[in-house]
Amino acid sequence: MDATKFIDAVTELSETKGLTREAIIYALEEALKRAYVKYLGGGDDAVVTCTIDEKEGKIELAQIKKVVEEVEDDYLEISLEDANEGKKKAKYQVGDDYAIVCPIEDLSKVTAMAVKNNLRQRLAEAERSMLYDIYKDHIGEMMTGIVEKADERSVTVRIDRTSI
Repeated sequence: MDATKFIDAVTELSETKGLTREAIIYALEEALKRAYVKYLGGGDDAVVTCTIDEKEGKIELAQIKKVVEEVEDDYLEISLEDANEGKKKAKYQVGDDYAIVCPIEDLSKVTAMAVKNNLRQRLAEAERSMLYDIYKDHIGEMMTGIVEKADERSVTVRIDRTSI
């Protein structure tokens, strides 16, 4: 992934949504984690980590398993022998965390769509949180906004750069 394009995309998203870069990176990490858990297919109890290096434009996604003597749940645990397989010297011990790194390129198109949808949801939550923080001290004051859409169920009003 081209780091400059990634940084430019995050910056542009930050400016259009009015969110901090950190909030966008956090939302992307959370979206990737949830989509990867779904991709693994074993349930919501999987331990997954996601690290985004903005400067390098690298995303590291990994499933974390506990190293155990005897595996009871292969979705959450890995045997000591399997963890140390192919190593000259035992690197892992019982109780350690074992990371199974997933190259981002290996994820399917369905997973990419899940990331996209989850990211939209996370960004919307971040926007609502930001709006709340901005306007929580203005209760009872008159605000100006533009009605963007109205139907039988709801009305969408744009205040500053965000619609509510």
